[in-house]
Amino acid sequence: MLVFIEAKDFRNFAQFSIEPSPRFNIICGLNGSGKSSVLEAVYFLALARSFRTHLTTHIIQHQKALTTVFGTIKNDSSLKTAVGIQKARSGGTEIHINGELSKTAISLAKILPTILINPDSYELIHGGPNARRHFLNWGAFHVEQSFISIWRSFQRCLKQRNTALKMELPLREVQFWDNEFVNLSLALDQIYLGYVEKLIPEVQSIIVSLTDLEGLSLEYYSGWSHQDSLEYLLKNNSAREQQQHCTLFGPHRADLKINFKGAPAQEILSRGEQKLLIFALQLAQAKLLNKMVGTKAIYLIDDMAAELDASHRKKIVDFLISLDAQVFLTCLEPKQLSFDIPSEELKMFYVEHGKFQINI
Repeated sequence: MLVFIEAKDFRNFAQFSIEPSPRFNIICGLNGSGKSSVLEAVYFLALARSFRTHLTTHIIQHQKALTTVFGTIKNDSSLKTAVGIQKARSGGTEIHINGELSKTAISLAKILPTILINPDSYELIHGGPNARRHFLNWGAFHVEQSFISIWRSFQRCLKQRNTALKMELPLREVQFWDNEFVNLSLALDQIYLGYVEKLIPEVQSIIVSLTDLEGLSLEYYSGWSHQDSLEYLLKNNSAREQQQHCTLFGPHRADLKINFKGAPAQEILSRGEQKLLIFALQLAQAKLLNKMVGTKAIYLIDDMAAELDASHRKKIVDFLISLDAQVFLTCLEPKQLSFDIPSEELKMFYVEHGKFQINI
């Protein structure tokens, strides 16, 4: 969990530092006050990137050369880790973990597993397969030790194969990569499949506790039909691949199909029901992480009150209470979310024009 965070020249904040509650932190304020920027700073500390923009220089305050976010993280064994991230407008990023320079952000994600639920989370239901593959990758990365090595090797092999196709190289130079590609694909597919099989009962259990929806189904699609082997499909579709200049089958085309009563969920469920489904999917990921690895994720939930009535908001808060995890929530007014959260487990922050008031 996060025990301290300090940010300088981040978005509209010249500087802020807080010691969050180990349980519930409600950040309220008017639209545009900077509530989401606080969540963004926590997310940036966890992954060294923003969830609001791919141009991370946008997080740097106007006319400033760089931004710095520092935090102290405590694991379940009470061991503390100091993390500092500096992002320069020139594009350079420095990550320090316990004072030592880290070359990648991979280790950050393991230190502070983070579940983000915000308006963009609707992409899980409405968006293309890429959003759902990202969802699968998050879960597989955190619960399967071999995943990141296999995934990286697969991405390198896929890139080489696609490059050969785009350059219209002779077929033998494309097929040079096929044996490695098939082996890595099958290994990655087994990780995804095993993860989804464990995730489905968790989702079903949570959706029942949040709503009366019945008829939800999740189906993993590997990126090719298993009626034929992947090796066979590559060999017998070489002309199509050469024409389209890309690899047509494999885990890079995997998907998690979300249906309700046999039809795509987005075609039947209301906006509020979709939001409850998103909560069920992402809360299930964190619950499975805790069950399989013994690690608790932190939750960043932006504008939870939108499109949910008081009854469903209360059900979500009650479920979050039962998880014994650290939660950061944003809202316009505290009464939208506080419900039955024990006062000793709750800290409230009011944000106005890039400044904090604590325990309002």
